[in-house]
Amino acid sequence: MKDLLSKKVGCFEWSFLKDSCIKGNYLKSNYLKGNCLKGNYLKGNCLKGNYLKGNPKKGNCPAGNNLEGNCLNFKENRSIIKIIAFFVVIIIAAAGFPPLEIRSAGSGADVVMEVKAGFDGTARLGCYIPYRILLINRGRTINGEVQVEVKIDTEHRSIISMPVSLPEGSTKEVVINAPVFSARRSGKIRLVEGNRTIKEIEYSFTRLVPPEMKMIGVLSSDNSAYSFLNGALIPFIVDVKLAEEMILKSALERAAGVYSTYSTVQMPGDMQYDMVKAESVLIPLDNQNLPEDINVMRGFDVLIISNFDTSTLSGRQLETIEKWVGEGGTLVIGTGHNWKKVYNSLPQSLKKFTVTGTTFINTLEELEEFAGGAKFDSDASLAVVSGNTGFEHEETGENGRSHVENRAEEGQAEGAVEGEQAEGYGAAEKAEGHGAAEQGERHGTAQQPRGNGTGKGEKVEKTDEQLKPSLDINEVLIGKGEQPIAVKYVHGSGRILFLAFDPGMEPVAGWKGKQAFWENLLFHSSINSASRNIYERGSGYYYSSYSGTYYNPLAEQVPENRRISFKFICIAIGVYIIIVGPFLYLFLKKKGKREMSWVAIPAVALLCTFVVYLFGFKTRYRTAVLNAVSTINLDMLKQKAEITTDMGVFNNKRGDMKLTYPEKEGIEFDITRLESSSYVVYADGREPEGKVVSKVLLSDPMSYELYDVSMWEPKHISARKTEDLESTIISSVNISDGRVKAVINNTTKYDLMEAFITLGLNFISIGDILSGQEKVIDVDLNSPDVYKSLEQYLDAKYGRTSYPTNAAVPEDFPEKYRKRRAVESLLGSYYYGLKGQAKIGLYALNYQDLGYDIEINGQEPVKYYTNGIFTSLDMSFEKGKEFDIPAGIIQPRLSQESVAKNVASIDGDYGVRVKGLGDIDFIYAIPENLYTEEFSLEFQTYVPVYVKYNIEALKERNSNFQVKILQNKYEYYIYNNSLGIWEQIGEHYVQAGNAGQYVDKDNCIRVRVKVLEIAMVEPTASYSYVEAERLAFPALQIKGVVK
Repeated sequence: MKDLLSKKVGCFEWSFLKDSCIKGNYLKSNYLKGNCLKGNYLKGNCLKGNYLKGNPKKGNCPAGNNLEGNCLNFKENRSIIKIIAFFVVIIIAAAGFPPLEIRSAGSGADVVMEVKAGFDGTARLGCYIPYRILLINRGRTINGEVQVEVKIDTEHRSIISMPVSLPEGSTKEVVINAPVFSARRSGKIRLVEGNRTIKEIEYSFTRLVPPEMKMIGVLSSDNSAYSFLNGALIPFIVDVKLAEEMILKSALERAAGVYSTYSTVQMPGDMQYDMVKAESVLIPLDNQNLPEDINVMRGFDVLIISNFDTSTLSGRQLETIEKWVGEGGTLVIGTGHNWKKVYNSLPQSLKKFTVTGTTFINTLEELEEFAGGAKFDSDASLAVVSGNTGFEHEETGENGRSHVENRAEEGQAEGAVEGEQAEGYGAAEKAEGHGAAEQGERHGTAQQPRGNGTGKGEKVEKTDEQLKPSLDINEVLIGKGEQPIAVKYVHGSGRILFLAFDPGMEPVAGWKGKQAFWENLLFHSSINSASRNIYERGSGYYYSSYSGTYYNPLAEQVPENRRISFKFICIAIGVYIIIVGPFLYLFLKKKGKREMSWVAIPAVALLCTFVVYLFGFKTRYRTAVLNAVSTINLDMLKQKAEITTDMGVFNNKRGDMKLTYPEKEGIEFDITRLESSSYVVYADGREPEGKVVSKVLLSDPMSYELYDVSMWEPKHISARKTEDLESTIISSVNISDGRVKAVINNTTKYDLMEAFITLGLNFISIGDILSGQEKVIDVDLNSPDVYKSLEQYLDAKYGRTSYPTNAAVPEDFPEKYRKRRAVESLLGSYYYGLKGQAKIGLYALNYQDLGYDIEINGQEPVKYYTNGIFTSLDMSFEKGKEFDIPAGIIQPRLSQESVAKNVASIDGDYGVRVKGLGDIDFIYAIPENLYTEEFSLEFQTYVPVYVKYNIEALKERNSNFQVKILQNKYEYYIYNNSLGIWEQIGEHYVQAGNAGQYVDKDNCIRVRVKVLEIAMVEPTASYSYVEAERLAFPALQIKGVVK
């Protein structure tokens, strides 16, 4: 039988029966479909005609090509024919049945799936939305998972899934929060079991909200009372360039049915911003669909809570509201008679207004004026709450609107151009009819008129042109100090608009001016809301610039502690050369076997290679690597350590990477962070299917899978957590006669490594302070060990970032450079936020494991931690005590006029670049509770550090290199408020007595530098390098008594 099967029988050689003849084209194509088996070959001559009559030994069959070999004698080869016929029957029979996998997928499974996505079919583009998936099982038990497919771009997809167990006859609802990036309306949801799809549907949204629209959520016992806000036009201000971009975006995917209303009104004068009116979308909410997930909540710009029992909200919902406001959302709180059920259950940080009681007001002129003049009925009476705003304020006009004296954000950057503010708006204007002319300078911009724009008492209708940027300060918007009606609070990056009444009840609910009231009220909403953070990136795909993740490029730089030392490599090479050279030659010569060198030399090379490999083998990573960089903010007021971490994860092999971690770790990631993005749309509007690049399994433990990851390709995840603190670290600070004395008591569990403190522009190294240790600092601020800029301190501590080619580089340069980058990256922002304030800052590095429980590919990864630790302490000013504030702490603002006339511009953090002749005015704002008895000013110029390094490098390359530093000519003045004149002073000026005459009523000192001459290079001179020196901010030191 074996011999028979080994014979050639044309196509049906035995190997072909196992391979091509059954699996390939011979039985799949023409031989089954055509004539060979169905037609004349079986019925006609093929088996009974001349083809089998010939001489098989001679191979002379007529038309023998049909079997391509020896002709078969029918009688001799009957058994072969039977075998062939048997296989043909088996193949035909198998072809009559469907694939086993497909048949079993539906075997006994009968599931009905219903999907409700977003908020009644409405979704915000670029944001997360809830998918509520109802599963009704009418068949066998199913253990699988529900998957929501997310199109990241046209070539990449991600799966967000949740495990589900469906017993026979059960019903279950699954809620999955997933992002919507595409404006093409539909998304796929499926129920899978193993690798088999049980059910799949394609869901289409009824409405997609583009970024230029405002999304407003409302929580009320009667949400319909706010239905008029759906489609209302909310004014807000943007700069001209941003406005133009938003106009272009208004053409968003018309084919998808997404439309919005958008218009701009040019502001008067030379103000460089536009008034924009954005259409709003109202989303009714309740305690069931109010998001618990901050990712979903970020899709809202505004949340209104009024006449709603907040005690029915879950703890997670309340925490989400609190976090959302802090990130940039706007919370509107309506109170009135029902204030308790609205207010009592809110997080304490959101209850900034202290309610003391309720009352009625019958005079509603302030509300009418705020809304542009629409009148209430003559007998209207409004129920309001009374209480304390929590900040000091003063009346600023006959309309009763008031503002806080100081900025809400103490971290407001000093040393900036006067007129710039935290929100990024432009030039200041002097407020008309609002007190002193300097009031606009005090707050960085002009006050915003409300109705009474002229300050002369006449009431005028509110117009868009009267609106100015909403200041980033706490202020009373409507009402007088003793009875505020509407109050604006700054909370983190967001805002709280507190209403002393219930806007959903009479008489406001039936008031003709209610829409104008709301539009003008929401003008004061946060500029950091969702609509400002969403952008389009190719072919109708939208993303949020705020994903909740923390990214730091330092996480991609793994510490270099696993490499063979350079010394060992040199020794190994030297030993190899000695052995292969003189030693081997002499040894073989002595033995008389020099001809064996062709064997000995390769053997020695292999041996040395093996030894080096053994040493190098220890440096291999046998598992994945996790490199974490964190900031640890020790907030002494809250007694909390706020930890933010970015982790770079690296696969030690090419392929899929799976991360698993407990849900409590709070790990976040950005599924849109890809090596490349693609936006391809075919002519007929279709898109490529795209490949799945990641999968998120929402379970405990959570898992995040990334597919086809290259070896050592960095992927990022982040985490945030808080820990309790016991006590303050900086126990005390005393400044006197140019010396700083401080006690640092490290009561935390973290070692403070390579620590330093800052006091204004003074940088003081204090070394290591281990956990539980205490250190006393006593430093003269004029000491050469006290550096006057961050760059100078880092250069002295860690060396420069780069060196000339002919300069000696420190041996430990890579490690020092990495530490320097850690200080700059992790702690630099804290310093710049503190600069210019009367605070002492403490900074340190740390390398302890922060305890994140993460596995990669089922194994514990190799972990590296680099942490930056920061804390600060306010300089205490006790009433009646003397104070001494050294130079460098109080930083000036540069007057807008100096910039507008192109006399000077800000140059980094320490001075200005002089551009032309004229006056440069600096304004120093002294803390309001300090009475100045003595002060001194020092005027200096400087050359930036990077310029000095460039000059050094160029001189080292060429000894004949000629450098010219241009020095301008200046005069210095101080403003005498008592006499109303500018008094000329010297470069080093001390005012020991009668200092009050130079401090104005806003507690400011004004200093002027007059540019007399701009230095120029002589026409006949030939310099290789010319650089102009900079003018440093005048250094102000003050002494006095605390009021």
